Amino acid sequence: MSSVSFKIQILKHQQNKDKNYPVNIRVGWKSVYSYINTGLFISKNDLTKDFSVKNSNIIDRCNLLIKKYRDAIHNIEDLSQLSVKEIVEIITSIKKEKKEIDFMQFCIDLVESMKSNSNEYDVTLKGVRMVPELGIFLKEED
Repeated sequence: MSSVSFKIQILKHQQNKDKNYPVNIRVGWKSVYSYINTGLFISKNDLTKDFSVKNSNIIDRCNLLIKKYRDAIHNIEDLSQLSVKEIVEIITSIKKEKKEIDFMQFCIDLVESMKSNSNEYDVTLKGVRMVPELGIFLKEED
């Protein structure tokens, strides 16, 4: 039985205006390939002549993604019935699941950790009050 393959891949034709390349993960299944953009970018200095990645930080980050992708498809009982497109959809749907963050609790925790440095606390608090685009309006402390 064949297995899903993953490979870090840089496509030469995807070079950006700033001369960087997006880093993709190639997903292979039954001799058909699809690509998942990692959101990472790499410069030509971090590539070998054959466009393999030589930057160890990028390789490590991509290997972590590949591990998550393998974990996501590990529990699928019958992969043989799926296309590579369906496998990529499963992987990317897992990727999109994000943990919700309680913004107010985050702020409370941040403020508590900053109180030891009073100046940093005051500057941050004043900064938050001065950014109405956040949609958060705080009243001045008494």
